[in-house]
Amino acid sequence: MIYEERISSATRKAFTDKVQAIANKYGFRADWLMIVMYFETGGKFNTGHHGNGAWGLIGFRSTVAVELGTSTAALAKMTQVQQLDYVDKYLRKWNAGAKVKDLTDLYMIVFSPAFAGKPDTFVLYRSGSAGYTANYKAFDPTGRGFFTVGDVGKVIARFAGNVPTGNLPIWLVLAMFSAATLALKNFV
Repeated sequence: MIYEERISSATRKAFTDKVQAIANKYGFRADWLMIVMYFETGGKFNTGHHGNGAWGLIGFRSTVAVELGTSTAALAKMTQVQQLDYVDKYLRKWNAGAKVKDLTDLYMIVFSPAFAGKPDTFVLYRSGSAGYTANYKAFDPTGRGFFTVGDVGKVIARFAGNVPTGNLPIWLVLAMFSAATLALKNFV
């Protein structure tokens, strides 16, 4: 799993097993959740405060923590494995299983859930808004005065390495199935 070496060897298996279970539950790649958590924590996978009012693996805000039945102080004291329960609760709250079709959708649920599933050209924030001011350095480095879903997706995709960032096209799935069937017939 991408970035698993960033997790302590003592808890790595429990952590990656839980990440995989969450991904399976909502129907997306486990690597995508690892990429989102890597980005949100600056590569540290820390459960505490990491600036800009964000806490933990996916940058929980205090109001969100309360909605999930906890607090940012409690989240900060949790282990990475324990905090994944709240990542799961958050994804369930925002109906991730129905909304996540690619890495960008998953990140949008974490960044600003109302924008999940919007087209790449959809403008998220413009200069002068709080959302722009808090995020323009990451998502509008050229200073256009706005950023889109696609701009955010491109930034997040940079952390994916060789991990596919979207669902496989149906023609590719069918081709892979046909090739596997043919190989099995030749094997037997």
